[in-house]
Amino acid sequence: MIHPISNWKEWATSGTVLLVALIAARIAHKLLFSAGKRLARRTGSVIDNSLVRHMHRPSKLILPLLAPAVIFRAGAVSAALDGLASGAMWLLAAFSFAAVLLSPFAAAASVRLNLAG
Repeated sequence: MIHPISNWKEWATSGTVLLVALIAARIAHKLLFSAGKRLARRTGSVIDNSLVRHMHRPSKLILPLLAPAVIFRAGAVSAALDGLASGAMWLLAAFSFAAVLLSPFAAAASVRLNLAG
């Protein structure tokens, strides 16, 4: 059995990718909602303003959770296509299974946050 610390370069790479994905998700959230707010103000519709206002907080939670999943899935699929046998596909399957199991709880928390404030 290989000790996890002996693969410190892989852990560092994965941690860096995760950090970059989280930062990119925050930047995407800022850009998306600044453009959405500008567009909603320009139209002057109450529905547009309400939609942007009520989707701001839930998307602030969902985008950072979604970004690492997309990044690691792309890496796992490209590794599988290159013929590299690794645990990435099993990790992808476990992550997908956990996402399916936890998505109702995340949706409920998002609705509670949106209704609270």
